Amino acid sequence: DIERANDMFLTLLKIRTDSPLFSLTSAKDIQARVRFHNTGREHKQGLIMMSIADGLTNTAIGDIDPNYDGLLVVFNNNATKQRVTLPSGFSYKLHPTLVKSPNYKNLGLKLLGKTLEIPGATAVVLVR
Repeated sequence: DIERANDMFLTLLKIRTDSPLFSLTSAKDIQARVRFHNTGREHKQGLIMMSIADGLTNTAIGDIDPNYDGLLVVFNNNATKQRVTLPSGFSYKLHPTLVKSPNYKNLGLKLLGKTLEIPGATAVVLVR
C-alpha cells in the first residue's frame, strides 16, 4: 500500500508540473481563473470541485497553457464513491497522465458524459 500511495503521489506531482495553470502567481490571476463548484444548498459533503480556466474562453485573462483550455480538479474526501455532475458548458476528459497510470485504471473511476463517479479518498484531474 505504501508503494501504491507513493506512485499515486508521483503521478499527481507529474500532473501538477504539466500545466502552468497550477502555478498561478498573482491574486488577480487566481480570482480570474479559479472557480469552485459543488457549492450552495445542493452541495455534496466531502467533495471539492475546482476549475481553472485558460484564456481561450475568456480573452480578458489570456492563454497561458498551450495544451489545455482548462482543468477540473475533484477531491473526494468521503470513504465511499460519489457521483458528481460536471460544470456545464465544457467537455472534460481524464488527464492523459491518469489515463496511463495503472493505479488510476484500477480505482473504478468512471467519466460518463457530464457525470463523474469518483472513488472514496481520491483526487482526479480532468482536462478540456
